[in-house]
Amino acid sequence: INDAIYAAAEQLRDRGRERRKIIFLISDGQNAKNNTHSYNDTLKLLLSADISVYAVGVGEANLNRGITFLGNNILAKYAHSTGGDIFYGGVSREELEGLYARVSEQARNQYTIAYSGANTDRSRPYHAIEVRVRRPGLRLLTRDGYYTSDKP
Repeated sequence: INDAIYAAAEQLRDRGRERRKIIFLISDGQNAKNNTHSYNDTLKLLLSADISVYAVGVGEANLNRGITFLGNNILAKYAHSTGGDIFYGGVSREELEGLYARVSEQARNQYTIAYSGANTDRSRPYHAIEVRVRRPGLRLLTRDGYYTSDKP
């Protein structure tokens, strides 16, 4: 999974900022042991290139979705860390089409909020952020932070 997402991110990295960059991943969540790229390197590339991961967990991932809180669900980690989302479903064509429609709708209705921090330490490449809203009942999909450089 790490290498596949990294390769997709490299393809999207140079796409202009005026277009939304999304990786739509359908997977059982089983990551190979012999990846060339680590999770951290891949996440750094995704964040620096402003790419969101939307994942559909099928098969084993669907069965193990309850272990997300243990940090073992790599699909959920990529989705939540990049401001994307994760869905679970079967592998029938109808279910996948329905999930693809939900992801497309969600991505189309996202807003981008920008800010420029007055006291940002430019010597640090990574900056953690936290977004909160006062209105109850809203579900936020946010990134945990961003990289100031365009290249990981």
